[in-house]
Amino acid sequence: MRRPRSGRERPLPSLMKNNDVPSTATLPEAGPPTTREHFAQWRQAQDIRQRTRLGGFFYLVAWCLCWGFASRPGVHWAAGLMVTALFALLLLLRLGHRLPRQADVDALRRWALVHWNLLLATALSWGLASSWVLATPDFGNARLVAVVSTVAFATAMVFTFAMNRPLATVGVAFLSLPGIATLAWQGTDALPVVLTLVGHLAFLVLALRRGHAEYHAHTDMAFELLDQRERFRALSRTDGLTQLGNRLHFNQVLPEMAHQARRSGQPLSLAMFDIDWFKRINDTHGHAAGDACLIAFSGWMRTAFAGPGDVLVRLGGEEFGVLMPGTTAAEAWQRAEAFRHHVSLTPVAWRDRHIAVTTSGGVGTYGVAIDGAPEHLVQRVDRALYTAKARGRNQVTQALGDALPPQSDLPFWAS
Repeated sequence: MRRPRSGRERPLPSLMKNNDVPSTATLPEAGPPTTREHFAQWRQAQDIRQRTRLGGFFYLVAWCLCWGFASRPGVHWAAGLMVTALFALLLLLRLGHRLPRQADVDALRRWALVHWNLLLATALSWGLASSWVLATPDFGNARLVAVVSTVAFATAMVFTFAMNRPLATVGVAFLSLPGIATLAWQGTDALPVVLTLVGHLAFLVLALRRGHAEYHAHTDMAFELLDQRERFRALSRTDGLTQLGNRLHFNQVLPEMAHQARRSGQPLSLAMFDIDWFKRINDTHGHAAGDACLIAFSGWMRTAFAGPGDVLVRLGGEEFGVLMPGTTAAEAWQRAEAFRHHVSLTPVAWRDRHIAVTTSGGVGTYGVAIDGAPEHLVQRVDRALYTAKARGRNQVTQALGDALPPQSDLPFWAS
């Protein structure tokens, strides 16, 4: 009895195509990228987007408090409404600035630059508005609100947007310097407040330096963990000897490719091969020679099945498989028969000898009416492979239920 197939392995997100080992350079669209530069840009954009959602709202509230607690708010009602509209507009622009769908490095960098311009425009608007409040006697008690809000906003800028130190420094300057300059211009009465604000500004510059270093250290650590996780997942789906996909990988990609075939209406064919009399090769020449035959066999498969989207796997022992999307039953049989013929004519060089190798194969094409679940295709092809071995080996058998290829389409050596 042949070992039954199991589909219980946990699905993994990527597909092994074009005969490649599972790559750590690609992830699903919903996940983070795995090149260092791309990941850094992606992480920064995600953090900026998440941290900026409520910031514009607080600027609007702080301005309304300044205007509402002014001694004579009605005197400057027109200018007050204009400033209110400005902060409301900046809030809407920040909320409406969505991340790009095509999240490549350049797109993320452009998005971040635009969003930083919105942040800096908000910071400069507040710096000028607070300076106006501090310079205008009609605002009275609102002056304290302006000072406290400026301190809060500058502190938030440093600890929230430390990922870009130069632009965060500009933001802090836009928030703080207009008010400090206004208070310094008013003379010695405001000197204690000016000195306090200057001291706080110096503290923020130092804190920004440390925060910037910590942010990027955390980003680098997150990337290393992600990279190690993806490498482990790739290794878990790769056969160590042949560097083809393994059974776990096959069990994951088969239902995904069957779903794609149903959705697109394109055929999906499966070929499975066994190396004939493999135990005899091991017993006669040794297990090292057997490994050499497995490696050579996988290399022949890479050459023979190099179509776009072909997925090559070692299913276990001397058993191999290849999924061929967009390949009809007749085409799949022809490719499998050509591969079988090549194997039979190509001995494996091992030390001072040549080891003759042949293979038996089964081929089938997925059909919803015939198979239902993708696992049924595997069972049909497995039975076809067993039939080929029972009939004497070194041949390819079409699975029951598939249309046999026309005789005119057979290769000349199979006529």
